[in-house]
Amino acid sequence: MDTCEITDSAIAMLDDHGTVIGWTQAAERLVGYAPEDVVGRSAALVVPPSDEAPTISAYVVRCRAHNGWSGTTTVRDRNGQLLNVSRRVSMLRGADGTVRWLVSVTDIGTLARGAATNGSMRESLLTRAPIGIVVRDRQLRCTWVNDTMESHDGIPRERRLGRRLSEAQPGFETEAIEAVMWQVLQSGTSRVLEYWPGP
Repeated sequence: MDTCEITDSAIAMLDDHGTVIGWTQAAERLVGYAPEDVVGRSAALVVPPSDEAPTISAYVVRCRAHNGWSGTTTVRDRNGQLLNVSRRVSMLRGADGTVRWLVSVTDIGTLARGAATNGSMRESLLTRAPIGIVVRDRQLRCTWVNDTMESHDGIPRERRLGRRLSEAQPGFETEAIEAVMWQVLQSGTSRVLEYWPGP
């Protein structure tokens, strides 16, 4: 993990009941709550209910069942706005058996805007990567693609940007790939899928 990754991430710590017990400046910048506003309160203040975890208790149960949780989700800021974020929850065990949850959250929108406006180091590295990389939004529309991917599958950048894979390259295989992408979005669980695009 590079320094940029750490700096961009909002970090919070929860106890095993879902109460906030630690809060960073990055978390305050992300959602607008100062430590005194949120520490000692339920994480439900910033974590909206979902089908997977309708309550904070259910959220903790799910995290415990999987020894953590990662994927994309939303958080609620101080103004009630929902932000799309990438989230990783890690279990920490104390010597006395107590459990704490370290929550790392990165605003997906900020990363996308930063890459677009600042020509960030991250995008520069991705652009030069020897493997094809495509970035998609939550509707599976392409928002960014590197040159390697364009030359690998032959789909021009202008045909890809703003479109889903099934729109840029219609066919049964692309629809099957999108079905897996939807599953990942809904479950928050990563999947590895091998796919060899045609000429």
